[in-house]
This record gives sequence, structure tokens and C-alpha cells, in this order.
Amino acid sequence: MLAAKVGFLCRPGSYPELTARVTAIETHMSWLFLTDHHAYKLKKPFRRNGIDHRTLAMRRLGCSREVRLNRRLAPDVYLNVAPLTVTSAGLALGGDGRPVDWLVRMRRLPAGLTLDRALGTGQIGPVEARRIVARLAPFFASASRARLSPAAYRGKLLAAITSAAAQLTRRKYGLATPMVDALACSHWRAACPRCWRK
Repeated sequence: MLAAKVGFLCRPGSYPELTARVTAIETHMSWLFLTDHHAYKLKKPFRRNGIDHRTLAMRRLGCSREVRLNRRLAPDVYLNVAPLTVTSAGLALGGDGRPVDWLVRMRRLPAGLTLDRALGTGQIGPVEARRIVARLAPFFASASRARLSPAAYRGKLLAAITSAAAQLTRRKYGLATPMVDALACSHWRAACPRCWRK
């Protein structure tokens, strides 16, 4: 059924707004569909690392939480949760049919203005960095604290790095294992699985 949903969402005519094209991007946790003006995220039905999206109800809850949490910093980007429904005519985005999945609907941002692109092209200087810090510092300072010991945090970090490295070395990504290990080691030396086991 996931393949049918992805196929439907890849077609420009499937969306309530007019769009010339749809760009589909697959991640290990979801599918992202970019129309001319919006981005729709469909969560994959899986369970991993404390995330459980195996059922329709769990995916709806996951979408609702994502919108609620991300609106705190980007209220004009995270718009709503949209139902993917089925009727006698087939799949539809929205409508009165029976929901068969849920999507996070976002305003599409210009690709050239993402933080990684801006950093790579030198568009982020001291002034912009100070503005980012001024926005994020009070947000994180007022966030509730996780009740996690340093050892438990390190264990979770190690598990996350190990899982990410295993995903990145899958054949479909074409990345060599030594390159993935070197990347993990250079950025997370204290928690790098290879270094930690020495």
C-alpha cells in the first residue's frame, strides 16, 4: 500500500493546489513531496529508535506532534496535518473519504536559503549568526530538561550513531564503509563506535 500512496503523491494532479511538478525525496523515516509552493511529508510505517509509526493512529499522532513542536520556531512554515483518503474513485489528498494515512503539510522554502546552503556559500556571517543564537538560546534555555544521566545520554548517542552508520553503508547510497566510519569518528570521536570499542 505504501507504493500506491507514493505513486499517487508523485503526480501533480493529486494536489488541491496547482503545481507544475512534484519532486519526491525518500529518507529512512519518510517520503517528502515538494510541489511548487508546499512540502508534504508522509511517514513510513516502521519502528526504530523509540519511534513507532506502524499504525495509522501512530502516524497521525506523529504528524500532529511534529506540527505542534515545530510551530514553536517556525509557525508560518508548519501549516497543518492533511489526511490522505480513499474513496470509490481512489486516493485523494483531503476530502471526505476514509483516511488511509496522514501527511505533514508545510510551506515550501527556497532551497537556496536553507542553513546548510547559506553556510556553504558564506551567506551566514557574524550578524546572522548572532540573530540565530538570539532566537535559539532562550528557546532551549526554557525547554524542559530530559531526565537522563550522562551515561544514558552517551549510550543513546552511541546507538544513534551506530544506527546512522549502518544506514549510510547500505548499498543504495554508494558510500564506502571506511568513509562513513571516518565521518562518524571525526565529528563524534567520544562516541564513535569504532573508537569507543578500542
